[in-house]
Amino acid sequence: MNSGSNTKSDHKLGERSASLKTYKLYGLSVASEIDLKKNGVSVVHFDLYVKKNQFLPKVKNPKTKSINRIWEKTDGGWQLIYRDHSGGETIFEYNLDGSKISISQTDRNWNQAVFVLLNPVMAAALYLQKKFVLHASSLVLDGRSYLFLGPSGMGKSTISAALAFNGFQLHADDMAVTDIHSDVPVVQSGYPLLKLFNHTAREFDLTKSQLKMIFPETPDYPESWIHADQFGTDFFDGPAPLKNIYILSGREKGANKFRTEKITSGKAVISLLPYLYGDNWLQWPPEEKLKFCTQIASNASVYKLWVPEGIKPLLKAAKVFRHDDVWNQS
Repeated sequence: MNSGSNTKSDHKLGERSASLKTYKLYGLSVASEIDLKKNGVSVVHFDLYVKKNQFLPKVKNPKTKSINRIWEKTDGGWQLIYRDHSGGETIFEYNLDGSKISISQTDRNWNQAVFVLLNPVMAAALYLQKKFVLHASSLVLDGRSYLFLGPSGMGKSTISAALAFNGFQLHADDMAVTDIHSDVPVVQSGYPLLKLFNHTAREFDLTKSQLKMIFPETPDYPESWIHADQFGTDFFDGPAPLKNIYILSGREKGANKFRTEKITSGKAVISLLPYLYGDNWLQWPPEEKLKFCTQIASNASVYKLWVPEGIKPLLKAAKVFRHDDVWNQS
């Protein structure tokens, strides 16, 4: 894989596809039969086509006790399958170069698949199109991207919300597609929604009317989407050169500011390797992972980051970080 390479297919919108809505998403032009929660754009050519295929019957006597994900090779390409304990199933079928996704599902509401489509499903398409994706949130300040990396549940979205309330622009939540242009890492924009646990959103004084359901048929789901306009800043909808990377390393009780520790270039490469999105199931080639992380670490500063415990201390620390720490770090 070569980071920043072009996709193999470049499709043109014809009469049959004239009613499709098209988007700029993760650096791709996407034509989709499903609303992708972002303003549409006018394009003639697109890199990815998302198609509704068919409704499926419920699986009888499902063997899975939770949600089971399967990524496997097929005769004509690849498929990503999600199955749950109730017999629900969603199948995302890909052609070989990741330029087409065909969706079949048991649920009768196509919007139920949007969250999964925008995250792991899109990550798999980007993987097939030779695009590198970091498991990170991207915030933009003065046109430059700041990435926040960490495992699921570590608090990337909470920190992103605190920064967005303090002048940073939301750029990408959870997935940061990073290309290399003339040795400069460039992060592509995602969609203008940030996922937060409902109890965390309430701590930010966000009301129920300001939250959007992630799964329309699952109203009790514990997380919701917050649109970028709720933070008082515009969504940064475009590529941004990468400035700094922060790897979340813990929370500190009683702290009143962010604490950072710079990671030297060699160690930074090793520190970034675990954060290729979906590496445990997509299985990125080791030599390509190492090359990509080396390029990133050679052209951006990487830090460990500790943040205060609690929403109010976090918001205060984010304000200090916005006005002081960013400018003092190279």
